[in-house]
Amino acid sequence: SAKITAVALNDRLRNRAFCGNMGSAIATLMKENPSAFLLVSSDFSHKGNVERTARNDEKSETCVKNLCAENIVSIECDNRAALYMLVRLLSDLAIKEVFVSGKSNSFLLGGPAEDITSYFYVCFL
Repeated sequence: SAKITAVALNDRLRNRAFCGNMGSAIATLMKENPSAFLLVSSDFSHKGNVERTARNDEKSETCVKNLCAENIVSIECDNRAALYMLVRLLSDLAIKEVFVSGKSNSFLLGGPAEDITSYFYVCFL
């Protein structure tokens, strides 16, 4: 039987120590339960046009592939707190491989060209 725990983080939460502690706590739980699965949702590049979104997405993809706290502040993202948490979690679990399995945006999915939100599908191995 599956057990699900939801944690909601707000982008206004910029306390890196708190986010890091949460990442360590989740890493400990994942070490104790190897079948645990973590899903993090975060949208990128809000309210841009096609050109601005492309520029933002290039920075965001580079940041996600080389996830470190110093890079997070420079990207357009609605959940930096979760990214700070992931930095610690990945470090604690010694996870080094990042695989961007896909990306899209609301314009490509049929939305307006002047209010684009981007999405990356990322696996950490």
